[in-house]
Amino acid sequence: MSAILGFLIGAVLGTRYRVFSLVPVAIGCIGAVGIHAAAARVQLGAALLAMLGITVALQIGYLFGLAVRVTMVGARVRTAAEEPVQQRPALPI
Repeated sequence: MSAILGFLIGAVLGTRYRVFSLVPVAIGCIGAVGIHAAAARVQLGAALLAMLGITVALQIGYLFGLAVRVTMVGARVRTAAEEPVQQRPALPI
């Protein structure tokens, strides 16, 4: 469940923000997983594996979101290039 959520958060970050936004979000997610693991009395190995999993999911989601952003920008550029430029009529002097 946390991997899916991490992927979706990463995809949103990839479509909107630069790569530097991953660092604070990853730290927050690792902290949230750590707090949850401590509250649920999960073993340390399982907690570290969950932290690693959500961090990797964030990064994969970011790459996916970045690919979506590049595709969308490319589509907009092609659409703008295909539209004819309308000339304004000259004003009489």
